[in-house]
Amino acid sequence: MSCAAGGIRTLKPLRAAGFEPALYASSSTAAGGAFLTLPIERNCPGLLAGNRLAMSRLLTETGSYTSAVNRNLLERRLSELSSQLRELRRELVLVDEQFTSLADEADDARLRSLVSETPLAEREHREASRHAEAMGRHRSEVVGDIARLEQQQDDLLDRLNELSE
Repeated sequence: MSCAAGGIRTLKPLRAAGFEPALYASSSTAAGGAFLTLPIERNCPGLLAGNRLAMSRLLTETGSYTSAVNRNLLERRLSELSSQLRELRRELVLVDEQFTSLADEADDARLRSLVSETPLAEREHREASRHAEAMGRHRSEVVGDIARLEQQQDDLLDRLNELSE
């Protein structure tokens, strides 16, 4: 074996196999069927030291790479949360208007049913009240979703701040 040939000899089975990273070059994986061997230092002087240097560089670079990827993922998630919050706040404005309208209608129907004392007026009052209650529940859900997303946004901002430090 010569140094010009690459220095690391890999014996693989006939089936296609993926790339074996240099980080695992010193291990043999019996389960995968691959046997990896490092060159003998007397055949290629300095090659093992070069592999150790490359491996240490790989490990230090992956730390910064990982933090950059994590930062990008956090920023992307923050952007998504921001757009979701914007949409929910728009929906909350509409829901508030509808809820106010339905609550006013339910109050009017209640007064009509008290004055007229007819089954028809009572039924209209119950229907209007049910609609107002349903819109109130929906409004509560939207407010809860906004609070949940704001909490997630705060958590992500804290994590992003930790990465920056």
